[in-house]
Amino acid sequence: MRKERSALAAMIGVVAALALPNPAMAAGFEWDYAVAGSVPDGLPCAAITGAKICYQHDGDRWWVKDTSEDHASAVASWQNRRNGALYREGGCRNSMGVGTWA
Repeated sequence: MRKERSALAAMIGVVAALALPNPAMAAGFEWDYAVAGSVPDGLPCAAITGAKICYQHDGDRWWVKDTSEDHASAVASWQNRRNGALYREGGCRNSMGVGTWA
């Protein structure tokens, strides 16, 4: 019984090590397509001409609002770094039109 548990624990450790991202395994650019919603109160936000973005740390969510009637999507570009090395990057696109939060 003890050998089975040790072997199982070792296999779980190997699988977990292979499944976890590391800086050497950087993936390509990820596109996230936003769905309509309402921004929770109290989030840190920033605005530029044509867009406003807010970040919700709990749940790792970006909120993007299109503020320009230019028929272009509003996008929040993001990067994740670990020990200074880039390991994930992407963009969250709101293509729902001017005045919408997604």
